[in-house]
Amino acid sequence: MARATAQRLQRDVGNPADVFLNLAFDRRREYLYLALIAGVVGVGLNPRCVVELPANAIRLDRLRQLIASCRYSIHDMSAVEVTARPFRVPRFNMPFELGLAIGIQLDSEEHECRVMESVRHRVDQSLSDLRGIDAYIHRGTPDGVLDAVRNMFAAIPRQPLNRRRDFAAVYETLSGFRRSRDGRGDPFTAVQFGSLVVVAKSALEAVRQ
Repeated sequence: MARATAQRLQRDVGNPADVFLNLAFDRRREYLYLALIAGVVGVGLNPRCVVELPANAIRLDRLRQLIASCRYSIHDMSAVEVTARPFRVPRFNMPFELGLAIGIQLDSEEHECRVMESVRHRVDQSLSDLRGIDAYIHRGTPDGVLDAVRNMFAAIPRQPLNRRRDFAAVYETLSGFRRSRDGRGDPFTAVQFGSLVVVAKSALEAVRQ
């Protein structure tokens, strides 16, 4: 059974440059979202996200397929506070998607997970089963996210950008786009996510010239 599952997951793998992004969809953390997109594009990879899934899709199966189709996934575990009323509960989507991705990684050599946090050693308490997997610490800042992404993909050869200021320039372009008429609205939708990726890739080409 495990062997058959591994073979199926390997067949599901699509673009080896795709990176699934797993983070809290929170307007207060939008800068982390933009920095993740900028960082992934800056190292020459292609961001993917659950917001691409149709609302009427069979969610869990499509989510698993999307993660399995990506060579990498990045999971931000920094949203540990409880949500607002009426139900003051912690957020479970991010650790749930991380669990799916780790299951895919265990069944297939074609997927690799990366974990991020804002506070060093906190994930050892919030998700103790991850002990042994080092989290990249971003300190809750855009620069920290950019540095974390650069470090986690440092082994990738021939990256299009190598200077911190160039990564920051891509991020600033995304921030400027969000303030423009075309960039307004909910950033956590398929249309806006697609636009952000296109803008990031255009900014990348502008920086390289």
